[in-house]
Amino acid sequence: MNSQWHEDNPVPIYPKSAVLGWHLRHEAVCSCRPTPEAVLRDLDQLGIITPGRVDRMPVPRETRHRPGIHPQFPHVLIVNGPVR
Repeated sequence: MNSQWHEDNPVPIYPKSAVLGWHLRHEAVCSCRPTPEAVLRDLDQLGIITPGRVDRMPVPRETRHRPGIHPQFPHVLIVNGPVR
């Protein structure tokens, strides 16, 4: 567990984008626990593929977001958008 990172980065309560961003950063720097299933579902709905979970994303026929930088999470690259 990266206790210094946890001390410096408390889990936000709202807005949802801050919570999801926290979990993405947490997964990158600490392996103390897996990302909650509810958070993974929310990331899937936004079309965000987290490391090691590429198989979770279906290949969509249409996308809401074009490949590139995610509008709510500028540090996230969109590979495939969500299925409508």
